[in-house]
Amino acid sequence: MELLIVVVVIATLAAITIVAYNGITGRARTSVAASSAQSAAKAVVAYATQNGAYPASLADAGVSGGGSATLQYSSSQAGGYCITATASGTSMNTGGFNQDV
Repeated sequence: MELLIVVVVIATLAAITIVAYNGITGRARTSVAASSAQSAAKAVVAYATQNGAYPASLADAGVSGGGSATLQYSSSQAGGYCITATASGTSMNTGGFNQDV
């Protein structure tokens, strides 16, 4: 009987640990994607400030990669841009619109 109780307690603790681990890894993926998108956005805005227009690509703005995130970038003639960073299936978007650039 005591062995059954020990097994149940260990199984319960294992289930709690797995749920907590999944939550932590999910927040880490979100953080990586958000950080990569924000870093790329800062470079794009700095480029636009210096050159008067948004860059045609992230490479033009000096962004070589998003670390462990994949970056997608688009800009418009109207003065807007959108950056999507994807890390392990989690995506974050950032962008801006400025007619003065």
